[in-house]
Amino acid sequence: MPMRFKTQSGYITVYLTLTFAIILSLLLALVEGAAMGAARLQAELVADLGMDSIFAEYHRELFSQYGLLFIDDSYGTKKGSLSKVEKHLAEYMSYNMKPEKGLVLAPGSHWIPLENTHLEIEEAAFATDDAGEVWKAQAVDYMKSKYGMDIIQEIQNQLQTIEKTKMLSIDVQNSLSEYKKAFEESLANEEITETYQKTQEGFSYDLIRDFLDQFAGKGILYLAVSDSDSLSSAVMERKECLSYRVQQGNVNKGSGLPEYVEKPQGLVNELLFDEFLLQKYGFYGQEKENSHLKYQVEYILYGRDNDISNLRESAERLLWLRSAANYLYLTTKDAAKIKEVELIATAICTLLGVPKAAEVLSMLIILLWVMAESTYDVKCLLEGGEVPLIKNKGEWALSLTGLFQGELWKKGANTTGMSGMTYEEYLRVFLALMLNQESKVMRSMDIAELDIRKTAGNGEFRIDQCVDYLKVTFGFKGDREQEYVFTRTMRYE
Repeated sequence: MPMRFKTQSGYITVYLTLTFAIILSLLLALVEGAAMGAARLQAELVADLGMDSIFAEYHRELFSQYGLLFIDDSYGTKKGSLSKVEKHLAEYMSYNMKPEKGLVLAPGSHWIPLENTHLEIEEAAFATDDAGEVWKAQAVDYMKSKYGMDIIQEIQNQLQTIEKTKMLSIDVQNSLSEYKKAFEESLANEEITETYQKTQEGFSYDLIRDFLDQFAGKGILYLAVSDSDSLSSAVMERKECLSYRVQQGNVNKGSGLPEYVEKPQGLVNELLFDEFLLQKYGFYGQEKENSHLKYQVEYILYGRDNDISNLRESAERLLWLRSAANYLYLTTKDAAKIKEVELIATAICTLLGVPKAAEVLSMLIILLWVMAESTYDVKCLLEGGEVPLIKNKGEWALSLTGLFQGELWKKGANTTGMSGMTYEEYLRVFLALMLNQESKVMRSMDIAELDIRKTAGNGEFRIDQCVDYLKVTFGFKGDREQEYVFTRTMRYE
């Protein structure tokens, strides 16, 4: 009987073998992909930690005085360079690529070895870029984050009042000169040379002329400040200032603000920057300690190289604004005072024999009264008092009789009896009205640079070496020779 052999089918074994090979290949591919992903992630973490580390090296004194964050790419040396930032960044990354670096007891082998093959700063924004736009943007962001928008509500109301009353179009001092000239021409036409005649109340044109001469002879600053010897005599050396280097083209130039950052333009941002200046810089009455110039906000406004000149211009500006405001009040809200002036002018002109010139003399006396009241206002403000933008009847300080009796020169400043705006608040108005906004920013950096140089270890400080934003390209190589190239950007926010 023939033997029969039972055959076995092997297709399942073959199928499983092929499937296992495919699955094993997939698993190995996944492992390789995971290793490459881990290496790339490690590279990105190393880069991110390095960026965090160099941005943590912000200039401490700049932050202490102004609340702003910038990397000083000179790192306290005389000459700054982005290559120094790259060197610091590479050093920080080396500790994250090799955690055992610098340790006495190494923690063991590193599972994801990396090598930094490329490091380049492609873009950098310096504080001075675009006429200081980078500096201004960070200052505005600082004010928004710390105080919000309510801080500028009061100045917005004051600016609306100034615009509504058309105060800026009034020039009392120029009008005073014109009316004086017109009245004296009337006297000359009648060949009148003697003007000493007094009314029954003691008014005369001689007194008016003497008063005008005193204004012209002394100047508003020395009329308003009782102790001129106490004023700061500090002077700055122009060639040491950033603005001088800008004129010479000797400043670092970077990429400016990145495209995604809102530019600090418009009235709201301008008012916030003004508030930053008033909070971080000194001015008359609130001088900053250990500062180069004492009247810093005044320098930002007027740009003179010494404190006296800047304060003088500030006092003249105050007189101009107060004169316009007082003229508006006197001519529109106090008919009794206008009537008093008209009676005196008529009496003086009758005595002099020029009755037709009474209207011109009335206007001259009104303007003189306004100037005297405004001088007194400036005196109050510079001595720490308050003066409202637009006065009411109870807030007018000088009587017409007292004016002709020299009351202005005798009367002490009222620093407690009147509420209104302080000298600081008037500076806020002047900053808001400043037309050259680029000069405002540049001068603020002049002051910051000079003051930082007065601190220990910062004698060579330059604000155009201060970095706010970086764009860096990184290149890494893994242990499998894979290349990882990517870009990182970072900015203080």
